[in-house]
Amino acid sequence: MAQVSRFFNEPEYGAHDFAEFFTNFLSTGFFMGLEVESNNSMGVTIKEGSAFIEGYEYRNTTDLQLQHNTANSTYDRIDRIVVRLDRTPDAEQQMTALVRTGVAEEIPTPPVLIRDQAVYEISLAQVLVEAGKSFIEPYQLTDERGNVDVCGRVGNPSNRAEQIQTDVKTPDIMPTQYPDGISRFYLSGNDNQDITQAWFDSLGINPSDFGRSISNLRAYVVTISNRGNTGIQEITIFDYNYLSGYEYRIYGKFTRAVNSLVGGLEMWGRWQEVVLVVEKGKNSNGDYVRYSNGEQECRLAVNLGSRISNGTGSYSSPYRTDAYTWSFPVNFSEPPTFFGTGEIDHVNPQSRANSVLNRSITTSSISGIQSIMSAGGTDDVNVKAYLLAKGRWR
Repeated sequence: MAQVSRFFNEPEYGAHDFAEFFTNFLSTGFFMGLEVESNNSMGVTIKEGSAFIEGYEYRNTTDLQLQHNTANSTYDRIDRIVVRLDRTPDAEQQMTALVRTGVAEEIPTPPVLIRDQAVYEISLAQVLVEAGKSFIEPYQLTDERGNVDVCGRVGNPSNRAEQIQTDVKTPDIMPTQYPDGISRFYLSGNDNQDITQAWFDSLGINPSDFGRSISNLRAYVVTISNRGNTGIQEITIFDYNYLSGYEYRIYGKFTRAVNSLVGGLEMWGRWQEVVLVVEKGKNSNGDYVRYSNGEQECRLAVNLGSRISNGTGSYSSPYRTDAYTWSFPVNFSEPPTFFGTGEIDHVNPQSRANSVLNRSITTSSISGIQSIMSAGGTDDVNVKAYLLAKGRWR
């Protein structure tokens, strides 16, 4: 039937007719609520809220308890909490929330959502079921309601289509071709692979720089534009899939500007990276910070012992501490640059003058670190060294 018209007095209309009509102005997703919380057992709680799937409403009016299967003894798995629309004739419940159980394996992945002519699922959350563990804690939950690939908030379907498809633009598009004010679109390396790669090319980066494939990467592009051809643009690149440690990661944020009133040319300026801290921590080997541009810093304060442990105080054999090997708190991808200063708490300047040197550097450690005395004072005082290694983690 090429032409359809509905909602006149004579015909009788069914639920399918109304559902199809509602999809003209309401997209699939959640309206409000439906947070998923842990309850210190193998169960989770879905809070009150509502959703809308393919023209049909789902509503939860009280706390709903769902139970997960027992954890595997060896491997983790990832379950999903979904709301399912089931249009099959023999469906026991046409719309319900349930647990989709994943597969326990060395590198677990969440179950793929079912989306066909009969069944359509949206995901409220991922749940990491850790091996051998008999209860679920808050950190094991990942809220997916805001992810338009698997859920998203109910809105105007035409706007969502424009955001994901029609409004996805190539990096050479100028501010005059964006609406006035602030606009944004979502890039999926899986759904918009060619265009996503074009953006990466404009940045001078490649997914392999992050150790990921393009299908794993997503990005938001935000543009502030003016019809006078001025604009500022920002792109944020992040990982869609779980990584080791089960956390999403931002790989980079870049920004650029244009002002065609300068020189009379409408050309974007070069991208400038906004460096973010993507990971930091500490252990017995010191503190470390990893940045989104791939740089890494490791720091350690250590007592190297007496300043006169070795040597005679002569030019050819200066006083020096024992040699120390520093194993980094995390490895570098290539040997880093080393910096060191020695602190000697003594009133005599001759006893404080020293340099901290090393023998060799690898991606995992620095050997032969010593404080070398610059003068011949014989005071037996310990040297506290402050060590810094700067390099790259990727």
